[in-house]
Amino acid sequence: KKENTMIDNKISNPLKSENQKKGISTGENKDDNEKGSIKGKGKLKITCLKCISPDYPERALRKGLEGKPLIKVWILTNGSVEKASILRSSGISLIDNAALKAALESVFYPIEYNVTFKIEYELKLR
Repeated sequence: KKENTMIDNKISNPLKSENQKKGISTGENKDDNEKGSIKGKGKLKITCLKCISPDYPERALRKGLEGKPLIKVWILTNGSVEKASILRSSGISLIDNAALKAALESVFYPIEYNVTFKIEYELKLR
C-alpha cells in the first residue's frame, strides 16, 4: 500500500496539465491571465480569428533585447479590437509598441457582448 501511495502522489492531475497545455486558466492562481473565458457574466469563449504576432523590431533584434509585455484589449461584439493598452511593460518601448500594434490588428470571432481581455506576448530571441 505504501508503494501505491507514493506513486499516486507523483501523478499530476491530467485535467489540470491538459488545460495548461491548451492555455486554459484553472482558476487556482488569482493572478493567472484568463485564457479562453471571461469572469463575470458566466463564461464567454474568446477565439482569435486572425491572430497577429508582433513583428520583432529590427533595432531590438540587433541589440539582442527581449521582453514579455502584457496588453489589455477591448473587444467589440463583432470581434474587432476597439483599443489596447499596456498593463505591464517589458521595459523596452520598441517591444511594447510592437505588441500593441499586433493586439490592435488582431481579430476575434463575434461574441455576445463587449469584453476586455489580456494578452501576453513573448518576444524572445531563439
